[in-house]
Amino acid sequence: MRRIFFLCIILLVSSVPPSKIGGQAQWPVSSLYAAEKGLLFSEDFAKGAGEWEVASGAWDVDNGEYVGTGDGMAVAGSTDWTDYVYEVRIKTDESGEATWNVGMLAFRYADADNWYFVLLHTNKTMELGKRFAGQHVPGLANIPGAGDPKQWNTIRIEVKKANIKIFVNGKKKLDFTDPEPIENGSIGFWENGASTCRYDDVKVWEYGKAPELTAVASCQLSAR
Repeated sequence: MRRIFFLCIILLVSSVPPSKIGGQAQWPVSSLYAAEKGLLFSEDFAKGAGEWEVASGAWDVDNGEYVGTGDGMAVAGSTDWTDYVYEVRIKTDESGEATWNVGMLAFRYADADNWYFVLLHTNKTMELGKRFAGQHVPGLANIPGAGDPKQWNTIRIEVKKANIKIFVNGKKKLDFTDPEPIENGSIGFWENGASTCRYDDVKVWEYGKAPELTAVASCQLSAR
C-alpha cells in the first residue's frame, strides 16, 4: 500500500505544471518531461534573448516578445539540426511598401548563403523561398489566402529530408518537396524593408515528437 501511495504522489506531482509545484516558477527545457517529448529548443523571451545571435538589424525584447525593426536577422539553435518541427507565434506591427516587407521565419539556416524562409505577404499570400548557394530563390511555392501577417499567427514548419510542410494556426497550407534541398540548419527570424515585427513562444522538436496541432483562429492568439 505504501508503495502504491508513493507512486500516486509521483504521478500527481509530475502532472502539475511547473508554476504550480511548490511555488516554483520554472522548469528548464532539459527537464525529463521535455526530453521525453523530444523538445530541442524553447524560448518565450521572459528572460531576454540570450540564446539568439543577431546577424544584422535592430532587435529588442518588449513585453516578453522579440521585436525586430527594419532589415535584419536573428538566429538560434544548431546548424546540425536536420529533421525537426519549428513553431512560433508571429505578428507584423508595421509593414513596408512592398507586400513582402513583413516578418519572416528562417529555417534550416546552414550559413548566410543557404537557408529557407517563409512569410505571409500583406495580401495574405504565403510564400516559401530560400537562399541557395548565395542566390536568392523566391517563390518555391505561393499559397493565396493563407493568413493576415498583421494579426498574431502560429506558424509550424515540419521538415524531413527534402519535404517541407507548413501550417498556419493549425491548418496545413503547404506540402512541398524540394528537388535541391538544404539538408540541415538552425532557425531564425528575418525581415526586410521598413517593418516592425514581433515573435514569441518559439519551440523546436525532433521530427515526429511534436504535440498534435489544434486549429485556432488568429484573433484568439493575441491572448497570452
